[in-house]
Amino acid sequence: MSGCATNLDPSEGGFINGIVGLAGGGYQRRIEASERVYRDEVQQQERLSREAQTLEQERAAVRSELNQATDRLRALEQRIQQQRTRIAAQRAANRRQQEQQLARAQTKLSQAKTSLGSIKVENADDRSLETTKAQVRLLESQLAEIDELATISRAGL
Repeated sequence: MSGCATNLDPSEGGFINGIVGLAGGGYQRRIEASERVYRDEVQQQERLSREAQTLEQERAAVRSELNQATDRLRALEQRIQQQRTRIAAQRAANRRQQEQQLARAQTKLSQAKTSLGSIKVENADDRSLETTKAQVRLLESQLAEIDELATISRAGL
């Protein structure tokens, strides 16, 4: 009967093709191949799900760092304003030097605000998340420099 089969693919209809597909194992091979594809797809889905979860955890960590940087930025802004208030009450000789230093701190604070505003976390993929992490580290460096300028001004009071 297999000589009468016109096609070994069991999906191609016909009574004789069907009998040959059953008897020759064509249907079973087709089922096994489909099951392998399904298992591979399930494994791929699980791997992608784990990657997505890892990426979301990294995003959350970066968001937390940004929130801390934002809080620190606000605190530094308040310190600079407090310094300005103290300097206003000081004598003129010391005042000008400290004003210049605070002006540098203020300029750097504005630059840090701009940097903070340009950092995007929500839609970051693996590559851009690394870039975002680098931007956060740079922002932390800027905040440390501002903190040092504000501290030096305070020590001069």
